[in-house]
Amino acid sequence: MIENLDFICAKYGEKLTEVTSDENLLRKSLGVLQEDGLYAFVIYLEKEKNNIKEAIEKFLEEGKVLKENEDLKNQEIYTNLHRLLMTKSVIEKMLIYAIYHIKAGESK
Repeated sequence: MIENLDFICAKYGEKLTEVTSDENLLRKSLGVLQEDGLYAFVIYLEKEKNNIKEAIEKFLEEGKVLKENEDLKNQEIYTNLHRLLMTKSVIEKMLIYAIYHIKAGESK
């Protein structure tokens, strides 16, 4: 069980700014995630040809949200409602914190 989910989101949101400082891309990604869901978000990021999806998967694995070597296309995530909602929530928070770090001029 994850003890401090918000801290993990903040920590990895800040680390995400090391991968990209493109606030517009992060906002669009967040919009896709919120409006269309996790799988659409994954497809969108793959289409954008960036490292954000891989970085998010790495952060989710380090934070114990994803299992080792599991990716966001893993069918188990989508067949387990609790995991799906938790994963989506963590990514949303991570993106929001990354956007605020960029707005505050704290991107790396």
